[in-house]
Amino acid sequence: MNLSIREAATVLGRSERTLRDQVKRGVIRARKVNNKWVIREADLPMDESRRLARRHQADAIRGAVEKAIHRRHPAMTIEDMEAFRAARAVRAGFLKRFARSKS
Repeated sequence: MNLSIREAATVLGRSERTLRDQVKRGVIRARKVNNKWVIREADLPMDESRRLARRHQADAIRGAVEKAIHRRHPAMTIEDMEAFRAARAVRAGFLKRFARSKS
């Protein structure tokens, strides 16, 4: 999973500036995606117990979100919501291009 500088700083309990400096010095590996720095979660300097605690927290959040979605839309999953959101973004981009071509 990729994290933004802000997200990674929150996970590590550091400031964004400190994390940017560490990326610049090569202490933490990062890469640019769409002109923004991202850090793979696996590249964060965390010990195994902290990594495991983070994974359990993510699983708990995912379970709570799944439960909330299921209450409102019994047949829907998080993956369905993500697919819907992606399709909506593609549609919005198409409509923008279509509107520009008409003017």
